[in-house]
Amino acid sequence: MIKYNGLVNTYTFDKEKLQELLELVNNYKYYDENYCTQEAINNFLSLLNNFLKEVKVDSKETVIERKETEEEARETFGESFINQFDEIFSKLGIEETFMAIHGTNPEIAEMIMQDGLKYKNSGILGTAVLQDMDFNNRDAKYGNYAGLLNWAHKDYKGLVILGIPCECFYKEPLWEQIGVSETGIEFTSRIKPEFVVGYIDVLEKKLVLNPTYRRNHDYKGLIYDNDIYQKRDIDNKKIISDYMNFKKESVIVEESKKEESYYRENKTPFENTSIAMEELSRIIRSFGLMAENKPLTLSENSYKDILSEIYSYIDILNKSISKLKTNEEATRDLLKIEEEQKRISELSLAEELPQFDFDDDESWSRW
Repeated sequence: MIKYNGLVNTYTFDKEKLQELLELVNNYKYYDENYCTQEAINNFLSLLNNFLKEVKVDSKETVIERKETEEEARETFGESFINQFDEIFSKLGIEETFMAIHGTNPEIAEMIMQDGLKYKNSGILGTAVLQDMDFNNRDAKYGNYAGLLNWAHKDYKGLVILGIPCECFYKEPLWEQIGVSETGIEFTSRIKPEFVVGYIDVLEKKLVLNPTYRRNHDYKGLIYDNDIYQKRDIDNKKIISDYMNFKKESVIVEESKKEESYYRENKTPFENTSIAMEELSRIIRSFGLMAENKPLTLSENSYKDILSEIYSYIDILNKSISKLKTNEEATRDLLKIEEEQKRISELSLAEELPQFDFDDDESWSRW
């Protein structure tokens, strides 16, 4: 983690202008295209833009923390460590083995290397993170040293490296059943030390290898993993092929998300407008709740995130507005609807009234 002195901004919004927006969205029929007109949207956008422009920015010098970039993390670990870890990562891939990492502190990491990884159940994903493997490259390089330097879970500095054979995904077990430990902690399962490749002491930038680690195991007496095991009549090549295809498809999906717009070409301008207004109304109402008993003030990160979302919906409104009805067109259509409803009502009333034959004395007398 890098610390430095810098200016941090906070953003405070005008409560009166927020109240104007709240009154508008609480009475706005954005679900009805005869009220969702060009003039109504323009009026809303005018109020919203004024609200966003009237934000008050306060700057304060403070100690800022940020995580290292990948380049900075590699420099921190050093060339010798990087080369050693890349070699292990590449070797595991060649040996058709997944790397998984369990976070803890360096002292416990040493104990796990000697005694194995104990856990409350037999699910690897609850206690370790499978790493992004590149099985197709015999000279694969590890790509997330920033993640090792700043471990996501509790910023642990002792990282235990596990080697999970591909066979454990479809035919072989992984865990050993055990009882309650001497300390009273209810561990029920253990990954034996022979699956532990070693551990990283992040503070010392040191990689400690386990002399008892081996790739091939005697699986007799072990139990299957609850998270990754699925019995199938396949082999390691199929597991690797499926995994690499999944990675490729995931990248395509992520790239498409980056290019994705909230605007939907398969929806009408009114439908797109209605969706955008619903989401903007949600944001404005949440602002209202936040500002009930105190000023509406956001941190810089929150401000940037929410502003990005707001402008994405404003973009939808700008794309759709010219294709919406005008007030004149909406009024004309509402009159047509009222006339049609009146006509239907009159017909229904006429059908409900009794029909008399005034020449029939008996019918008249009954009434």
